[in-house]
Amino acid sequence: MNRPLCILSLILLTFYDYAQVSESFSDSTIELSPVKWSGQINDFKINGDHQLQSIGNSAGVSLIHTPFLLSTSMEWQFWIRLNFAPSESNRLRIYLQSNDTTFSKADAYYIELGDNGNLDAIKFYRQSLGKAILLAEGTSGAVSSETLIARLKINKSTTGYWTLNADYHGNNDFIEEWSLLDTTFQMQQPSYFALQCLYTSTRKDKFLFDDIFIHPDSADHTPLRIDRVTSDSNEVKLYFNKPVDS
Repeated sequence: MNRPLCILSLILLTFYDYAQVSESFSDSTIELSPVKWSGQINDFKINGDHQLQSIGNSAGVSLIHTPFLLSTSMEWQFWIRLNFAPSESNRLRIYLQSNDTTFSKADAYYIELGDNGNLDAIKFYRQSLGKAILLAEGTSGAVSSETLIARLKINKSTTGYWTLNADYHGNNDFIEEWSLLDTTFQMQQPSYFALQCLYTSTRKDKFLFDDIFIHPDSADHTPLRIDRVTSDSNEVKLYFNKPVDS
């Protein structure tokens, strides 16, 4: 193979590696994982159940991240388990997309679990230069149990609709929590996905993750709506924003 083709092959392989994330933690250590994780990797381990588990410090914040390439439509899926009731002192933040690895100052979208009281819900934020705006909340009280297990699926359509589906038993029986339109940050390249654990000393090893998948999404998740209604003495016609199944 000549030199230009070798360089092109390397570029294409790098693009493929970053284009999507498929992580089931089947290796024994995070360093051997097929996904390139960076950040505070010494604050995590892969446990005997092949799950990513925090080990943390005495108290503080542990964050790891990985790059990926955004498509015009995306899907994020992951399984989480928190062996405690989330609170403001012990909470999880998952950056779905960020334009920088200085996450506290980045332009980003993230979800967060952790409020005081028993009305905790999954919250969805847009962050601009470090300033966060709450865009949506899931079911009140859904993430307030002493042991929280959930599998989440977030889709972003080509038209900018974000949809959260959740199974609070950790399976694949998803229910839709919310859908909204936000096109503020679109094709940020490169983009970064991150897991951020904030904890006290008694919760430092109680964050678990598995089955992290990030990939382009070909499905149309734009919510169905009626655009126009006409009627006469014999019939009513409904015009939708996209084709519907009879």
